[in-house]
Amino acid sequence: MPRLLCLLVSCCLLLAGCTQPPISYQVVPAKLSFDKFIGANVYEWNFQENFEKQRVPEIIFQQKAQWIDTLAWVRHYIDWDKIEAQPNQYTFNPTAFGSWNYDAIYQYCSQKNVQVLACIKGIPAWLQASYPANQRDLENIPAAWQAPLENPASYTAQAKMAFQFAARYGRTKVATHLLSVHATPRWQNDSTNKIATGLGTVQAMECDNERDKWWKGPQAQQTAEQYAANLSAYYDGHLGTLGKNVGVKNADPTMLVVMAGLAKPDTNFVHAMVNWCKKNRGYKKDGSINLCFDVINYHYYANNTSSQQFVSGSKGVAPEYCSAAATATAFYALGKRLQLPVWLTETGYDVHQESAQGVPGKTAEQRENLRAAWLLRTCLLYYKTGIEKLALYQLWDDGSQTATTFATTGLVTKNKASTSLQAILGMSKILNGYRFVRQSVDKKLTVDKFIHPQKKAIWLAYLPSKDLHDATQKLMFPSNAKVLVFDFAKQQYIFQKTVGSNTVDVGGMPVILLL
Repeated sequence: MPRLLCLLVSCCLLLAGCTQPPISYQVVPAKLSFDKFIGANVYEWNFQENFEKQRVPEIIFQQKAQWIDTLAWVRHYIDWDKIEAQPNQYTFNPTAFGSWNYDAIYQYCSQKNVQVLACIKGIPAWLQASYPANQRDLENIPAAWQAPLENPASYTAQAKMAFQFAARYGRTKVATHLLSVHATPRWQNDSTNKIATGLGTVQAMECDNERDKWWKGPQAQQTAEQYAANLSAYYDGHLGTLGKNVGVKNADPTMLVVMAGLAKPDTNFVHAMVNWCKKNRGYKKDGSINLCFDVINYHYYANNTSSQQFVSGSKGVAPEYCSAAATATAFYALGKRLQLPVWLTETGYDVHQESAQGVPGKTAEQRENLRAAWLLRTCLLYYKTGIEKLALYQLWDDGSQTATTFATTGLVTKNKASTSLQAILGMSKILNGYRFVRQSVDKKLTVDKFIHPQKKAIWLAYLPSKDLHDATQKLMFPSNAKVLVFDFAKQQYIFQKTVGSNTVDVGGMPVILLL
């Protein structure tokens, strides 16, 4: 153990213990700096709608979009019917429903150096119509009713749409005779869609969302084999057999194809997808499996029911007191074996006290402050376990303030950033260009080391506590160190003033040491 770290952890006095020992986990050095790690889930109205929920004359409503500027990347939820309201009639600017301008949204992100993962989900009304009236739903499987679901050809319509999207927003210019837009005005003086290609403003595409959605019934839930067939069409038109204008890679080979985030984070689902690819896609020339996805993706909401969504009686828990780390470690190991990155594209907490994903606390302020600590440690946990990208759910609060699960997960409300977002952005700014290299634990105190190619190391210290103040330890630090603690009133990290002693109390909120 380095002498400095030994000094940090050996001079700690335990004042009050956690109610149970946290779950230990294996850590790995990070590939990317911390500031490139964190993103959030967003929608088009986070860019192009004012506070009265009206389109504004400006292409981008800056008072909302300013919070997107602070992120490294966004996961943009898109409903398929906005792009293809009628078969083979594609709309991007304006979209068929909502008249959104995706060209402007993605150009804005590109100018702000915010990477985009486009998650195109749901099925349009014309595809829903193939189902019996009592089984029609936006989230049904993206194939016609009674289509053979392990046949990639059943998903051709969705894969054609993916080709058009990738051709427009990817980095590769595609022959225009393969492209199609709906160019007919909807009303007098209506703006119309025009063909464009190679705009280079979207870096990754996700094939639908939570295709294992058991709670929606058999018409919406896919098995791993069915989803692999779906993804094979979406990826490259099932090895090009479905046509030149089918599949993302046939439009832009550089576009990353991300598998849909799993609602139930089970590596066995991915293993089954891999086995399907062995059987139906074979092997590449280098001997590796010809997979139909570039990124492994899952969702995890830390609660007392093993991250299961929509379970009665569940409550949010601190990230160290559930299977979050063990799950991340399992997915990282799988990704390492397949030589694929792992992303986690949904995680978060509600601040409503009665939500199934809520944090505890008597007052709204207490719950928000605790959420800030839990979310910041959530980011650190996943960053240290090898996850390469993390998207918090969600950036903007929907304003309902109901107990409905996920209704109060938003990090910005009425153009005011929450304490949680301010804490995450503050940490990200301090760790700009820094990456994690080592963790040490003494009793319950966790100390993380971050390095920078041109700057001195930074250390973080915190307790994996269930509450902000249910446990504290005194941390002694060198006289030449600067200590930053999070001020909840000011919602920012500030320098800790010390008088007569180089010690600081460490609790559930990470403390930063600049050496």
